[in-house]
Amino acid sequence: MKSCLWSCLWMCYIVVSVCANEVTFLTPMEMNLGEMESGRVIEGVIQFVNTGNDSVKISGVRTSCGCTVVETQKKTYAPGDTASIPFKLNTRGFKGKVHKSITIQFENEDPPTKLVKLIAHCLNYLECDPRYLAFTQIRVNQDTLLERQIRLTNHYKEPIRIQSIECEIRQLKIQFKNGLIQPDEKMIIIVELTPDQAYRKSSRLRIKTDNPRIEPIYMPVYVNIQE
Repeated sequence: MKSCLWSCLWMCYIVVSVCANEVTFLTPMEMNLGEMESGRVIEGVIQFVNTGNDSVKISGVRTSCGCTVVETQKKTYAPGDTASIPFKLNTRGFKGKVHKSITIQFENEDPPTKLVKLIAHCLNYLECDPRYLAFTQIRVNQDTLLERQIRLTNHYKEPIRIQSIECEIRQLKIQFKNGLIQPDEKMIIIVELTPDQAYRKSSRLRIKTDNPRIEPIYMPVYVNIQE
């Protein structure tokens, strides 16, 4: 009889111990952030509730790479408290399906370490080729006209209108016939330079559209004209 009683008390102790530190996540452990233009910064929040009997304390939050940043202002949560952990995912340079993760580690073994997976589908709505322009190893010659071409391809489901193309290098002349690019079509931009004097400059070509979902394209430009 005593053995049975002790067994029951021991089981109750185990149940209480297990429930003492427990968290329930309000957000999915695998968060699908959807489809977006590559280069955007995605903001989100991870939330969980302390459903145990004791306080829980976050000892650390790690990300799978530097493109993901988390903020943990509060680390200790009493029973019933809701934790909110904001995060930002910078998709610059990514293309296609992206998998990242955030690891939340607690001070004690109970609750165990939690891994939250982030999934995003990054698209280049406006693809630019080449990635940079270079006018280098050139001699001064005012009778020469140098030309480079930029090809813009619209991968978006709707037409894209080029609103402006700017560069701080005033010697560059930028020409394009029609600012509207239909889906799956290309547009050619002509960049001209007359090497009439010696100088060395580096800047960026800024291509902006009228679509707020599409981030401006910044193309590096290098000019090196020698005597």
